[in-house]
Amino acid sequence: MNNYERKVGRITGLDVMNMFFVYKNQLKLSNLIESSDATFTDIIHTNDGQIGLQGDYGQVDVYPDGGEHQNSCLQSGPLGNLIEFATGGCSHIIVARYWAESIDNDTMTACKADSYEDFKNANNSRCINEKATFGEYVSQSAFGKFYLDYPLTKAPTL
Repeated sequence: MNNYERKVGRITGLDVMNMFFVYKNQLKLSNLIESSDATFTDIIHTNDGQIGLQGDYGQVDVYPDGGEHQNSCLQSGPLGNLIEFATGGCSHIIVARYWAESIDNDTMTACKADSYEDFKNANNSRCINEKATFGEYVSQSAFGKFYLDYPLTKAPTL
């Protein structure tokens, strides 16, 4: 292996933006984040399919609150909730709060599941399958889709 074939050790995608990659196949863009871009790639999805890129692209893909609209962003009344569902802005940028929280709290646990429904049906207070520490301290031996419900106390201001 020469110096040009070395990979970085880890890439963490924070709700990777959708708008630049929607037409990947048509435009033949090669800068879509993929699990092979680093020795270990993990992605945190907080607005999956709206602003955030939909799909699993890491060795570990984590979906707080199901990964689409964050509960902390849906507490501002009917008009605020309508704006959130229309734009997804709060759910997209809240990923930075999750990341920061994971640095301060090395006990945030995500449970492996095939879907958010499976996670909820399995009683999210206990993992019946594999579990992994969420965020900064995720084990690099983990692999697959993980879910967690972790209440952030305050949504970011847009």
